[in-house]
Amino acid sequence: MTVLSSSVGPVQALIAEAFERRVAPVMGLADDAVALAVACREMADRFRRGGRLLVFGNGAGATDAQHVAVEFVHPVIVGKRALPALSLVSDAATLMGVAARRGWRASTPIRCRSSGGPTTSRSGCPATVSARTCVPGCVRPARPGC
Repeated sequence: MTVLSSSVGPVQALIAEAFERRVAPVMGLADDAVALAVACREMADRFRRGGRLLVFGNGAGATDAQHVAVEFVHPVIVGKRALPALSLVSDAATLMGVAARRGWRASTPIRCRSSGGPTTSRSGCPATVSARTCVPGCVRPARPGC
């Protein structure tokens, strides 16, 4: 954290800290710009061929997965085309059924394989989905947690 002058008030200090917390994530995004652009291009190609996006996560990432799917299906930008997307965490009965029979770690890969085809894009919510959870049958992240 940057040391702030004693003349900076508490509100300004909070604002400065909030901006400072965002530096590392923005720099990380900039570092991954090429990989992100390639992923976007591949997703666009799959959507053009009739594919859809499957999004998954666990814990807090489950709500992120639902939000991402909604953003594709109901874009907030007026006139932007809706794209087919599905959050795999929305169906609690299937999630719990697979987890009960095959174990929690198997629930996401099994649902990824059964819910998509060759034109399906798959995405885990990065803050909470580990490579161990999603690699088998879903995605191969560049590094754990991606």
